[in-house]
Amino acid sequence: EDLLQTYLNAKKVEGRSAATIERYRYLLTRLRDETGVPFYRITVHHVRAYLTTERERGISSGTLEGNRQCYNAFFGWLQREGLIEKNPMVNLTAIKKPTVKRLPFSDVELQKLLTSAGDSLRDLAIISFLASTGCRISEACGANEEDIDWQHSCLTVTGKGDKQRTVYLDELSVWYLTDSLKSRTDESPALFIGRGSERMTPGGVRAMLKQLDPHSTYSDPKEVKSLIESMQGNFDGIGVQFNMVDDTLVVIQPTLNGPSERGGVLAGDRIITVNDTTISGVKMGRYDIMRRLRGKKGTKVHIEVMRRGVNNLIPFD
Repeated sequence: EDLLQTYLNAKKVEGRSAATIERYRYLLTRLRDETGVPFYRITVHHVRAYLTTERERGISSGTLEGNRQCYNAFFGWLQREGLIEKNPMVNLTAIKKPTVKRLPFSDVELQKLLTSAGDSLRDLAIISFLASTGCRISEACGANEEDIDWQHSCLTVTGKGDKQRTVYLDELSVWYLTDSLKSRTDESPALFIGRGSERMTPGGVRAMLKQLDPHSTYSDPKEVKSLIESMQGNFDGIGVQFNMVDDTLVVIQPTLNGPSERGGVLAGDRIITVNDTTISGVKMGRYDIMRRLRGKKGTKVHIEVMRRGVNNLIPFD
């Protein structure tokens, strides 16, 4: 225990985060307890037997390799400090793990993810925040409302090793964040909260995203066809990516060089009427809305949008 605490104290001095320190403590304590051998007597055979047991329990190669690196750093430090004679990890080579290529969501998948979130302002805020900033989930969970510079649509997040960086919000994420924060009645400083008004955890965000996984979301074939066309820039007559929030079409992003962008439509605008027909708050289906906004190339359409900070509807043709 003294060896472990001495090591953890050294890591604290080096500036390792509290979460990292606790991870070291957990992994090393478990190694000692499961082998039943004090640290100064542990050999490579003890470690190898323990890792074999862990693999048989179904622990992945990636996790086992992370554990091995933790043990190697610990025993290597003890040896360099003269606290043990030999590092038992010297002959335990890296554990091979499969290479998994993680692809980002495509535009269509992101659109479906937002749609799956429905009217959950918190989930919409989290998804748009992650997509806009490119933050790690842990960085998003550690952010506070007071961190946001609303005037410049940015905030400073703290990542691994307590390193800080500035990330930027697009207009849609600002819109969702504002609506989400206004809907809350808690006093938590956290930007995102979970059950019991506690700060959202990375595990909670991953569970939410897994539940909303666009790969498993069912869509009507007509909607899928129209959705794909819209994301490919074939949404003739308006040219936008959108999401439905509170029964209102919210513009995610105008298509580059499309008619909406040229006309001045912005991300975050809410389309209220199309050709003098109200489409907001009347339970009109997505397919019917898209049918009203699409047409052959050159077809004209008149829309009116609500924009944050503007009292009256803004017309566009």
